Amino acid sequence: DYTVKDVTVSEDEIQAHYDSVLSDQKETYGMYPEAFEYAHINGDIIVYNPEGYRAIRDILLPFANDEEMGQAVTLLSQVYTLDPATDAQAIADAQKQLDELFAPLEETAKDVLERLQNGESFTKLMDEFSADDQLANEPLRTQGYYVSNDSDLFSQEFIEGSMILETPGQVSLPLRSPMGLHIVEFVREIPAGEVPLSEVHDAIKAEALLLKQAQYYEEQLSMILESANVKFYPERLQ
Repeated sequence: DYTVKDVTVSEDEIQAHYDSVLSDQKETYGMYPEAFEYAHINGDIIVYNPEGYRAIRDILLPFANDEEMGQAVTLLSQVYTLDPATDAQAIADAQKQLDELFAPLEETAKDVLERLQNGESFTKLMDEFSADDQLANEPLRTQGYYVSNDSDLFSQEFIEGSMILETPGQVSLPLRSPMGLHIVEFVREIPAGEVPLSEVHDAIKAEALLLKQAQYYEEQLSMILESANVKFYPERLQ
């Protein structure tokens, strides 16, 4: 702390760091959309939003145990991968088992949807019912996940149910997934493109300052070690 106490960053240095982060994110998020989704979940500074994303909050009604989750994974895979032309009966059998597996969760979902229709807030019901631990804390609790048609972090059922919603504030019907049953809320569209520096100025400044302090500290440490004329005797290390 003493070594870096006088280190500061200018507005030009803040702008330069913003430009560097922006360039990196444009390249990275363009090739790897999941990196954008992880960055949001991790609370990283985001200065570039890819196209096609919206914010989604989730009430997850989970299965009772891992065995039920495993059954859901197997059955949902069958429904999605079997050929309806040749495997219609197998698909029907899998669908029947899914109906039985999800029945208890769908009873709870009916209660949740009824309470939403009666005016209770999505946030209140999310806090009461959801097993999604990531949405239990801010900022995700308010902002939700960032989801697009090309998302890699969510099940296909979750993505399709989230992207079919038409207007912010709209809530989905129960969505089946290997995790359980989801009720999702369309929070807002995420504006594509660059996030202005003015919106992230303080965060960019703090990050630029931290990087400059680290570089300055290493430079000072090297000078101190050089002036101390330290001698090393590796052969004595037994």
